[in-house]
Amino acid sequence: MSINLTDPLFRQLYQRLAEDIDNRVNGLSQGSALILGDTGNIDATATALKYQYHVAYISAMQAIVGLMIEIDHDRYGKKTKEETGD
Repeated sequence: MSINLTDPLFRQLYQRLAEDIDNRVNGLSQGSALILGDTGNIDATATALKYQYHVAYISAMQAIVGLMIEIDHDRYGKKTKEETGD
């Protein structure tokens, strides 16, 4: 997804946050929240809590990105593809 941001700080921050979000989503989809108990079986409660933590973090980062976009558009106006040359 291409986001048109005018502010250079927001553009750079968006790129870093988008990469972090993608990495965390990919890790989570590959089982990074999985926790095994003492017997080698999945600890469902601990896994659910860790999964919830990761999902909350990703949601918070997405909310921050949304606020950055809103602030940038409020401050500089929303650019169209013709204006940015994309």
